[in-house]
Amino acid sequence: MATLTRMRRRRSRYNALPRWVTRKRVILTLIAVVVVGVGQYGVRFAFALAHAFHTNPVS
Repeated sequence: MATLTRMRRRRSRYNALPRWVTRKRVILTLIAVVVVGVGQYGVRFAFALAHAFHTNPVS
């Protein structure tokens, strides 16, 4: 039989995620992913337009 610790934790007190995963970090990570995704799409779109119109995308 397994030994029990001195204090039992309630079922609702078990941590499903690590302690460092906070709501603020999740929101900031999601925002960063969206910004990077939109930025990547924007750069690819700018290069595609530059290629289509034979212009320099940097200028």
